[in-house]
Amino acid sequence: MTLDYNGNIHFPVELTVTFVGPQREITGMDDHSMAFSAPPPLSTVLGHLYWIYPGLENKMDGFVTVNGKIIQEDYEFQHGDNIMIVPHIGGG
Repeated sequence: MTLDYNGNIHFPVELTVTFVGPQREITGMDDHSMAFSAPPPLSTVLGHLYWIYPGLENKMDGFVTVNGKIIQEDYEFQHGDNIMIVPHIGGG
């Protein structure tokens, strides 16, 4: 639990990112867990992943799901959320 400058109490937020396709090849992992002291914006979650796994940024193009539902960039993460960046699938 943390207290911010405005007196708001925040509980740790643990998130899991599930990797698919080329993301899995780059990371060598099926998923990655991370914890934040307060709900992070999507840009912070992605920045964390890019820092840990160089080269991943080029393989994260697609749409973002949380717990199986497509989200917008302003989604407020909750403790235990499972994130997946689903790559675009080509075909013809």
